[in-house]
Amino acid sequence: MKQVPDNIEIGWYHNEEYMMNTKLTLCFLSDGKAYLEYDDYCPGISAGNSMGGTYRRPVPEGFPKGWTLEEFAESLPRYHDVILKNEKLKKFFEKWA
Repeated sequence: MKQVPDNIEIGWYHNEEYMMNTKLTLCFLSDGKAYLEYDDYCPGISAGNSMGGTYRRPVPEGFPKGWTLEEFAESLPRYHDVILKNEKLKKFFEKWA
């Protein structure tokens, strides 16, 4: 059975204009293919109501082979600094890239 990496929470981005927070996670399917999962959280129009959603975005074919942590950070400018500081991502790139 093929070993698949654990999902890695990358970090959060806060958008002041829309009062929205987004959590980004690097996720893996059972076949080892990776994707980025964005979880958006923002206030709704009434008390106790919240809006947002979860959506997936693909990573380039063959990821992470041939990538460096720095290249990954550059591909996601909003998360650049948190990617470079993320110890789990550092270990992931050391093992899988």
